Amino acid sequence: VYLRTRGMGPWVGLVDETRHRRNLFDGVEAAPEIPEGGVLAVADRPQLEPLAGFTWLSVVGLDRTTPYRGIAVFPDAATARRATAGKAALYRPMTGRYAGTPEPGRNNFGQEIGWPAA
Repeated sequence: VYLRTRGMGPWVGLVDETRHRRNLFDGVEAAPEIPEGGVLAVADRPQLEPLAGFTWLSVVGLDRTTPYRGIAVFPDAATARRATAGKAALYRPMTGRYAGTPEPGRNNFGQEIGWPAA
């Protein structure tokens, strides 16, 4: 079912497949922290490229349309623009990062709610 609908259910007919790409990358354990006012720079490349401050990820699954993705975090948009000189897309976080809750939720019987974290 997933491959048939491409994971989009009833919206599959509305997605322009010429612009939609799904890639899975390896190279870091977790997404980088973006500070308040910070910017994430993303550079998709067919081969590795020396860009100062970028961490390079390699594609490992799904569509495999982007062999390498470079990511870098900058403190603000002006710094990011100077550092990348138009060689990367720049993104600002839409929301704060969810850090989770220190104490698990509990039901009326005092039992922890949710799957155990391993």
